[in-house]
Amino acid sequence: MQAESNEQENKDSVSTRLHENLEAAERRIQGSICPIYVINARDNPKLLGSSVPFRIMQRAFLLTAAHVLDENKGTNLYVAGTEKLVTLEGSSHRVRAPLGDRQRDALDFGFIEVTGTPEEQWSRYKFITPEDLDVDDAGSEHTLYAFVGFPASKNKGLVGRKLRLSTTAMVLTALPQTRYKAMRLNRLAHFAGNFNRNKQLDSAKAIIVGPDPHGISGGSVWRLGKPAEFANGTNVEKLIGIGIEYRSASAALIAVRISLVMAAFATTYPELADSVPKTTLTRITVSTNEEVPGT
Repeated sequence: MQAESNEQENKDSVSTRLHENLEAAERRIQGSICPIYVINARDNPKLLGSSVPFRIMQRAFLLTAAHVLDENKGTNLYVAGTEKLVTLEGSSHRVRAPLGDRQRDALDFGFIEVTGTPEEQWSRYKFITPEDLDVDDAGSEHTLYAFVGFPASKNKGLVGRKLRLSTTAMVLTALPQTRYKAMRLNRLAHFAGNFNRNKQLDSAKAIIVGPDPHGISGGSVWRLGKPAEFANGTNVEKLIGIGIEYRSASAALIAVRISLVMAAFATTYPELADSVPKTTLTRITVSTNEEVPGT
């Protein structure tokens, strides 16, 4: 009986460590995400999407979805500063849409160097660096991943009032790669995660209805680790993609792999290319165009 009791206590201890380390990982990754807004006709902020603060060689960028940056053609974009919205200024680059139609764009990513936004306005965010990236992730089985961003339904505010930001980490597993072809995805270019909004697991291990994922486009996608790694505390989060699409019919969240984003980034900024990690899985050539946001 004593042996059975000790065995049960050991299982409970492992389960507790796994849960605590997973919860800690979720907290860490939610600091490296920045919302992007537009101002609507009523002069109120409307959440447009999410972005990932990225710093390399003392230069600051936001990585995001191209369709988020496309909105800058007709209006200014804003980010949440320390207390209120500030105008997002700088030169943006995004992958070219086929025939100019973003709806047909399977990659849908872009980035902007935030040269015109005061440094102190970024104090609420943690910038990721090249060391935080994994450009060789292959969508491992029995591994937990997370899409992180700002669901529009949980982030509403008024101009002049302090913004209260609410991030969400949607923890999931990788979609079997046997489904990629039917979904017109490429396993070297995309990551797809199983996402059933009605069966989300919260921090109390309860099954809940998760928030509508609209608004997390442009947000971060992380490999969190395997259950055994959480149990023994060896888990390390790595950024593997940028979220670009929610396919409700397929019960999937889609990301473009960070390897493609970094390949385009290195081409766009050749002076930084030596500091940009490069995938060993395939040869990548991706081009972008440039547009200077209005201010």
